[in-house]
Amino acid sequence: MMLIYDIDPILRHRQQCTLAIAILPFSTNGKRSRQQLQILLGPIIEDLEQLERGFRVQTLSSDFYFKAHCLTATGDTLAVADLLDHLGHLSLYPCRICVIPASRPGNASYLPPSPHPHHVRSVEEIALGFNDGLGSPSIFSKLQSFHSVYFFGLDEMHLLGQNIGRLVIKLFCQEPLGSLQTFDNPLTLPDEIWSDMKATSNSRSLV
Repeated sequence: MMLIYDIDPILRHRQQCTLAIAILPFSTNGKRSRQQLQILLGPIIEDLEQLERGFRVQTLSSDFYFKAHCLTATGDTLAVADLLDHLGHLSLYPCRICVIPASRPGNASYLPPSPHPHHVRSVEEIALGFNDGLGSPSIFSKLQSFHSVYFFGLDEMHLLGQNIGRLVIKLFCQEPLGSLQTFDNPLTLPDEIWSDMKATSNSRSLV
């Protein structure tokens, strides 16, 4: 599905303002799904490359010249891994953004803290592929608008399910440790709903 960012933010997510371009009939996060996705997205990427170069629209009165660019590609955690052609969060390099090898004591896998900044995947590394947790080159790297690994984002709906509920709630508060129940706050909720939200968010630890 495509969103057109020239449309008002209030309207752009409505069904009549979106473009449904494909329904992919397979599961995600596997070598086969990544290969199938690259093949199925091929014609779409070719069209996007043409739109980046520009095109002319002729009318009875005049000609118009247009360009269009793909600004971002999003999805849930597994879908974004496929778009990047990342081997996934269970691979030796589980982070799709940074090159961080996982430590695996026994059957566990985790990323140890480090005082040093981690290397962020570059455009060149993504375009080459086959390194540090990446499969084949991401098909999106062909686009002029492909600027960094942050081209791939996680959509808001799935971020709310990534165990960050309490952090999201704090973003809406008018004070660092405040409450949504503040004067003139358009996000004010009935007390019973607010209590349920706090109980739910307190049931899991912060990431």
